[in-house]
Amino acid sequence: MKKMIIGFVVVFAFLMIFAAASPAFACLVKAETFSAGSIAPTISPGTVSVSDNTIHLSDKVIQMHYSGSPWGVGTASNTLSAELDSTSLTGPGTGHIVATFASAKAEGIVIFKYNGIGPYVYEGPTMTVGAYTATTGHTYIGILVSYEGVLYGCTNKGESLLIKVEGTGVVPNAGYGINYETDTYWTTW
Repeated sequence: MKKMIIGFVVVFAFLMIFAAASPAFACLVKAETFSAGSIAPTISPGTVSVSDNTIHLSDKVIQMHYSGSPWGVGTASNTLSAELDSTSLTGPGTGHIVATFASAKAEGIVIFKYNGIGPYVYEGPTMTVGAYTATTGHTYIGILVSYEGVLYGCTNKGESLLIKVEGTGVVPNAGYGINYETDTYWTTW
């Protein structure tokens, strides 16, 4: 119950920030969902240290490449920090994300939960980014991750934009991650 209340407060706070940034907030007319796959190569490994059975990761930068969105194909730079139990590879993480699509840009935060090692079946479309390929229906083994977050921004048409992100993924090795997410977004007119 406490987590639910904290989650509500965080989402409400982002809605208030969005409202302050957009006087047209009262005119939210479009609430839709879309799903996208992504491949996220590591751009910078950040700083990694181990103490008291905990792996500390800070300032790792990944570049997510999305299969598509209502605003076209996009990328997102995500700066991550996490603390993982070195035995179970479980623990929390956070990320600051800046997403750029063909006709929109959004920025926000994402909360991660690392869930240990296991199998992950990728549900998104088959896609390739550089040397990495994510294949629909393929099972990958690695560190499992789930995440959710809120991004705010605008479209090239001047519409305010709020995106609620929810997804799952796997980190098969330190070089990249594979994710699939279903996002809900609201725009003004």
